[in-house]
Amino acid sequence: MVVLVNEQTISAAELLALALVELADAELVGASTAGGLNEFRQMELADGYRLVVPFRAAVGPRSREPRPGHRLEPQVRVVNARPVELAAGLDPQLETARRRVLRRAGGS
Repeated sequence: MVVLVNEQTISAAELLALALVELADAELVGASTAGGLNEFRQMELADGYRLVVPFRAAVGPRSREPRPGHRLEPQVRVVNARPVELAAGLDPQLETARRRVLRRAGGS
């Protein structure tokens, strides 16, 4: 399994990616995540409002350890596409992830 991540991967998406790495041997491809691997608490405010605040670093389901910087670092680092590449239909991160999936599946 290959999981594509970058700086737009945050919060619950980071938690899911971490769980897939630790429990399903997933490989992360892309760029460092945003750094939102935190657990949150909700505080009730007046008039039905709530304040959500981070209160501690989230930990991996198997390792039980937090990640440095509250973020994930990909095993395969690929720089983000430039706007001109995206406009031309090119996405180096997506293409690298696709190749890694095929390699893991035994294809070419």
